[in-house]
Amino acid sequence: MTGVKGGFCHGIKPRIQDLMWGTESVGDVATRRAMIRTAIAICDQCPMQAECIATGIVSHDRWGVIGGLGLKGRRLLARMAIEDGCPCTPRDTAPREALIR
Repeated sequence: MTGVKGGFCHGIKPRIQDLMWGTESVGDVATRRAMIRTAIAICDQCPMQAECIATGIVSHDRWGVIGGLGLKGRRLLARMAIEDGCPCTPRDTAPREALIR
């Protein structure tokens, strides 16, 4: 969850966002899984999903669900982007823009 303006998660209270998209703090496994599924469902319908995924990839964020993807999914997309010649570095905004297209 990046809280990108215009995204479905943007207006959700930060405490709720932290629980849904940063589920590492939820102790109960069943609750954690339910929250992850809910977060992914929200992200999958969001018009800002591509921007969130790109932001998560270039920022190398290691926690939670971002754009409907967990860490493994973001790492896979980052490897694919690098193989296609799109470096994924947080200092440069060009990779994020290229990933969104």
